[in-house]
Amino acid sequence: MSFTVLVVCATNVCRSPLAALILEHSLRAALGRHAPRVLDCGERAVPDLPACPDMLRWARNNGLPAQQLARHRSTPLDRAQIDVADLVLAADRLTRAAVLRTAPTAGHRTFTLREAASLSTGAASRAKDLAGFVAALDADRGIAGLPAVVRVRPTERPWRRLELHDHDVLDAHQEPGVTHERVRRQLVPTVERLVDAFTRIGLPA
Repeated sequence: MSFTVLVVCATNVCRSPLAALILEHSLRAALGRHAPRVLDCGERAVPDLPACPDMLRWARNNGLPAQQLARHRSTPLDRAQIDVADLVLAADRLTRAAVLRTAPTAGHRTFTLREAASLSTGAASRAKDLAGFVAALDADRGIAGLPAVVRVRPTERPWRRLELHDHDVLDAHQEPGVTHERVRRQLVPTVERLVDAFTRIGLPA
């Protein structure tokens, strides 16, 4: 059975390309030909822009296939991409809302990255396959505790405090004072947790 994951952020040059690269590379290494297909796009993307140079350097320095990210070109979100996806992972709540405005019936399979990661351990423990994993994620978010919101001091100008919501990955290209390093500290462990959940479900029988 084929399974497709769609990762969505705002502009498809930074967060979603890196998350998709980590997902695809790690799942191929773990599951081989049974690995899910991973796509990415941006809900406000300008077509055909390259990936963020900062994320490209980080990928190159951390053992990821940077040449794949170097070939990346941004793709705008459309209904067809959502329709083919078995699981949609949005970088933040605003992006998730944009996905659902485009495809209102996709709510049961659309999550933010950090939301899905927070639910992934319990969902994976009950799932027999990836479709069951998505169903378990959807069931569990109705009983999960409310996500936290914390304020943190920025590390550079402007000096206004940042609000960090447990379900969001910050955007270094849209939010003043947010560094790419802060984005990676949120994004990379989140994606690795999802990789672990996918891997623990195992290969199809």
